Amino acid sequence: MRNFRRSESRFTLFTAFTILVCVLGVFIFILISSITISIGVGKSEVLLPSRLNEGNKKPVYFEWKKDQLVSHPSHDTLNFQKNLSEIKTWNESYDYIKQVINADKKYSYLFSKIMQRKDSLFLFVFIRQSGFRNFREFLGFVQNKIKVDIGYELYEENTRIKVRK
Repeated sequence: MRNFRRSESRFTLFTAFTILVCVLGVFIFILISSITISIGVGKSEVLLPSRLNEGNKKPVYFEWKKDQLVSHPSHDTLNFQKNLSEIKTWNESYDYIKQVINADKKYSYLFSKIMQRKDSLFLFVFIRQSGFRNFREFLGFVQNKIKVDIGYELYEENTRIKVRK
């Protein structure tokens, strides 16, 4: 019979290295998870006016919610009491929009300024999903009645919008 001797006891760093790699992996996972969560919370889209300039025209920003028109960056709000998509004719909806705008001093002044400077200003509207149906009426009003250039884009309800001056 053969005698098996125990070889000299060797100390290897393989097990310590394996534990270290596992701990490092967990640390990286926690770090990536916390970064992902912090990016997703309160996410917003920041728009620089230079990004939207059309030639020499400057944008005037608005946000269209379900039944509200909000100017940016001042956040002045114009509320519409009626659902614009339920008004029977285009002319009735245009008259109602004009009446609501003229009833608010800030918006009346803002729209008169925009109409006077059609060649140097255009409207840009951020549309929330809840206001998409009503926005068609406002779009028709801007294009057909006050005849100002307009741009628009659809945004999710929970996306915060920040406009820098």
